[in-house]
Amino acid sequence: GADQLAEDVNPLWGEPGFVPPKSVKAAAELPHRLYSLPAARERYFAVLQNLLKEVWHEEQLQRQISGLLALIESERVQSDGRTGASVAKLQRFVADRRRDIEDELHSGHPEWTLTPRPALGRVSQTGEVELEFTVVPGDKESDIPGFEEASGSARLSLQLNGREIPFENPRFRLRHDRTPWGGTRWTLLLTRDGVGPEQPATVEIVFHAGRAGQSVTDEPLRVDVFASPAEARVHAANSRAEKPNVLASVGGHLRLTEFQPGKDGRIAGSLSGDLFTMEAPRSAADDR
Repeated sequence: GADQLAEDVNPLWGEPGFVPPKSVKAAAELPHRLYSLPAARERYFAVLQNLLKEVWHEEQLQRQISGLLALIESERVQSDGRTGASVAKLQRFVADRRRDIEDELHSGHPEWTLTPRPALGRVSQTGEVELEFTVVPGDKESDIPGFEEASGSARLSLQLNGREIPFENPRFRLRHDRTPWGGTRWTLLLTRDGVGPEQPATVEIVFHAGRAGQSVTDEPLRVDVFASPAEARVHAANSRAEKPNVLASVGGHLRLTEFQPGKDGRIAGSLSGDLFTMEAPRSAADDR
């Protein structure tokens, strides 16, 4: 993934002290299981050697990197030195990788000792959501740290696990945070009060705005569970104090029709999509 481009260590592994081999990455469940089989290792390293011979041509790769940098230069939205530093790191990676791998394989096939991550459960579609909203930012601090009270109106249809969840006259809260890569991360909460614990209480919408060359009202923003331009979730009651108890995540689209977040401005748009819930993974005992 892009978060570990030209890197040996993926920060999502969760073990800062782990030093991985140069020639193999087997963190996910299936690669980890395959790498434990001698026949799979032999086949993997045979393919790797062939890739070094037939595909990994350093001069051609370096020319491609230089060509891509020239191609995007006029379109970059940031003018700091981070792009140059990233390109230099990628160039060093290409120049050194063959030697790193061949030196490592002189001692035989390396071991992969990272503890596998827990298996993910099944993702099930459990409902759907249709929302139209208009929010007027306020300046009064909310009872949730980092959020401000806001006013607005909403028309919300939420079905979860076969039940229609009434969301009449929700309470609005709004938060905005500057991001290290430029722009602002916006979080909108629509909450119905007076519901019991573990009952659906809050719809959360997250999106980014304010980067140079970006307009959030031009096109719908894709909403997905991870690494998407926008995110949306349904929380249980009383779950914002610490880590939210997420009952379902949205897969769909967010369309902002108005985005004037300053004083006397407003934010308006719509959210539509399906609700998905991650079920606990089945154990061997469950299958017997």
